[in-house]
Amino acid sequence: MLARIKHVSQTADELSKPRPSDAEIQQLFENSFQIWQSENTKLEDIVLRFSGRAAQLVRERNWHPSQQIQELADDNLELSLTLNSLEEIVPWILSWGKDCEVVSPVKLKRKVRSLST
Repeated sequence: MLARIKHVSQTADELSKPRPSDAEIQQLFENSFQIWQSENTKLEDIVLRFSGRAAQLVRERNWHPSQQIQELADDNLELSLTLNSLEEIVPWILSWGKDCEVVSPVKLKRKVRSLST
């Protein structure tokens, strides 16, 4: 606690923190959607259905290394992802409005439905 420090003096000692390699950092975040990392969590298979303009925008970009896109009728599509956290993707899903529907998992579908009403 800073308030309890009574005396400060400089020493010759140097503190160093080992820096993880780029490969270690990539491995740490490989199953996150953006930046959240949850260790020792179960991976979640997520399927989202996009329609309208959202389908076109999703089609044009690589959102995640695990993504798979399945083309549907009427220029709609399903985006499948495997992530380590459902929490992180909820705001992204909500940002698409009515043009994004959660197909699975059911707990993600319920969460998004409760926040969009």
